[in-house]
Amino acid sequence: MTAILRPGQTCWHQAEARRFSWVVDGDAYFAAVRHAIARARRQVFILGWDLDSRVALLRGERAERAGAAGQSLRDFLAACLRANRHLHIHVLLWDYTLLYALDREFAPALKLHWNTPRRLRAVSDDQVPVGGSHHQKVVVVDDRVAFVGGLDIT
Repeated sequence: MTAILRPGQTCWHQAEARRFSWVVDGDAYFAAVRHAIARARRQVFILGWDLDSRVALLRGERAERAGAAGQSLRDFLAACLRANRHLHIHVLLWDYTLLYALDREFAPALKLHWNTPRRLRAVSDDQVPVGGSHHQKVVVVDDRVAFVGGLDIT
């Protein structure tokens, strides 16, 4: 049987994870992602099919306890950058087709840049084949914690 993952050909390299855990629902996922990003020291990578800069990562009692009631993703990322001058945040989003325009935030990559430190870089990926999409859903923090799965930050 031929291996699907071949370093240098089908992937950059392979690494073994020391720990692994399932995150089952959106509430738990958003809280875990927020927790990891809040503790980031150097860099955060967010790759998504969709992202909404207005989404609140914490809601209800959880948000109240954290003092984050009503805090949007954009405001949270900006606060993290202002609190840590060594932090850089990179966001790569699919530059979606007009078919989805009414269902999504208009120009989220541009909105992430509004009133945020320049160390937040958000771009849209328009280099996909006709009929295709950039469909990754990944968050990586300091090359130590990664979230990979089926849920976008939206």
